[in-house]
Amino acid sequence: MSVDGGPAFPGDGLVKGMSLLDWFAGQALKGLLANPWIVQQPGFDRDGAVGEALAYADAMLKAKGEPR
Repeated sequence: MSVDGGPAFPGDGLVKGMSLLDWFAGQALKGLLANPWIVQQPGFDRDGAVGEALAYADAMLKAKGEPR
């Protein structure tokens, strides 16, 4: 398995597409940004939110037993 969890949507193998890590991070980021309490905080930091989303994605791959 690749370090990014492999393809999120495996197809015919000709197009790599989005990695499972990217898919998980996008879903986590969507959840974080959907919470108005988080986004409206005075110290809200977009880079920090992206880092949090990637940390959640790493944790999801680790829970699945996938190496990163």
